Amino acid sequence: MSLFSIVLNGFGKGNAGPTEPNKRWAEGYRSFQRGEEHYLAGGENHSIAAHTQEALDCFDSAIALGFEDRGIYGTRGSCLQILGFDLDAIDDFDKAVAADPSDCNVFFMRSVSKGVVGDLHGRVSDLKEAIRLAAADNVANRPYSALAEKRGYRDGVVGMYVAEMCFANQDIESQESYERLVRECRRPGLADQLGPDLVARKRAKARRRPQGNG
Repeated sequence: MSLFSIVLNGFGKGNAGPTEPNKRWAEGYRSFQRGEEHYLAGGENHSIAAHTQEALDCFDSAIALGFEDRGIYGTRGSCLQILGFDLDAIDDFDKAVAADPSDCNVFFMRSVSKGVVGDLHGRVSDLKEAIRLAAADNVANRPYSALAEKRGYRDGVVGMYVAEMCFANQDIESQESYERLVRECRRPGLADQLGPDLVARKRAKARRRPQGNG
């Protein structure tokens, strides 16, 4: 699913403007709105990285000012994912899940980043929860299903997540087969390509944002 959809869903939650007298919160809300504009300007495929970076900067400012509403962590996480900072994206998706554990697409987006950093079983776990949540016919899921159907998935977003689950299971099977071969040949120096060590190695290679951001 496009990261664009997570924004569309998040932007629909709590449409009222700021009512608190807190000036920092109000400025954070304005930064969030500017982030919305930059994010949406990137288009559905986010082919313009500059817009994503500008959106990320705005979301950073909003959070620093105390604004943590409107699904901002899920949206910032999607920006981080687009820019290749998957470990930081997972951190934000964790916060998004804690804030709204009913959003199927946040679980899906986190599964994508978990796959990138080598957490193949974590990817499958998140996809299972995304499929379970997506099965509900509700207002939150309908935009996701509409987009999935537009992309050719007759069963909507559930069908898309199930397809991703097939790929995730295939990746686990491939990794397990590779590990069996490594064990059988007993070649030295390959131990770090097995199981949890593989995850640790991939996480070590995964990029984080430069310190001082976020």
